[in-house]
Amino acid sequence: MKEYISDKTIASTVRMLRTSFRGCFMLVEGDIDARFLRRFINQNTCFIQNCQNRDNVIKATCALASDNFDGVCGLVDRDFGDMLGENIGNANIIVTIENDLEMILFESEAFDRFIAEYGNPEKISATEAAQRMSLRDYVVYSASVIGSLRCLSRAHGWNLCFEDFKIKYVARHQIVVDVDAQIEHLRGRSNNSTMPKLSDVKQLLAKISEDFPDLLMRSQGHDLCEVIARGIHNVFGRAHVEIGRSGVAVEEVLRAAFSLENFQSSTLFHQLKDWERKSGGYKVFA
Repeated sequence: MKEYISDKTIASTVRMLRTSFRGCFMLVEGDIDARFLRRFINQNTCFIQNCQNRDNVIKATCALASDNFDGVCGLVDRDFGDMLGENIGNANIIVTIENDLEMILFESEAFDRFIAEYGNPEKISATEAAQRMSLRDYVVYSASVIGSLRCLSRAHGWNLCFEDFKIKYVARHQIVVDVDAQIEHLRGRSNNSTMPKLSDVKQLLAKISEDFPDLLMRSQGHDLCEVIARGIHNVFGRAHVEIGRSGVAVEEVLRAAFSLENFQSSTLFHQLKDWERKSGGYKVFA
């Protein structure tokens, strides 16, 4: 039923909750965000409302602000917004510095703990020597191809379907994306896609790489975790590793490995603290 939950319903729910809860409200995109953040906030002073999607967070937060309803902040993923020229322009909407929550986990010590548990040191060293880059950079290098295609699809209205898609690799024991095969895979599974011919897409990929050379800026957390899962099972993991082959399994472990100290070192924590200081007395944290 979540597809029928509207921003108006969410705004009305928050107004109703104010009658019994005097703290602040944090509107988030989904259930995973809500469960993750409840570990770190003070639930006696901050209520987290799952809005089911990014658009609902933005619209509900803006609607409440227009009614002078104080003590509400919306939290949304950047999701390539800066590359697409997005300007939300509402002081009560916090846009993550990273593209999404999983990227915050990936850039923290949680990734190092994950690799220490599931990686094979000898294979990691051999991989880094062969690729002439760190393991972290190698993962980002691969995932940035998918992220670039996601961004281009949004920018040009290609209507590519990324739900349950497969990442295509050049070889079994590598995590390098086969760009041609990936483009055609996405084209083939996307009904009514307006994506142009292969050569034109590759030109646009080259252009976005030139305009936005920061690979992290062109990466998305779910893709990073899919690449990590592939790497653990096929490239740099220890033998008979017991973790699922999907990126979802990696995401779950990274969330569990992300400590309070990691959170307090994150840009997200400091963004929320900044909102808290400007909120007029509302408290997100204890």
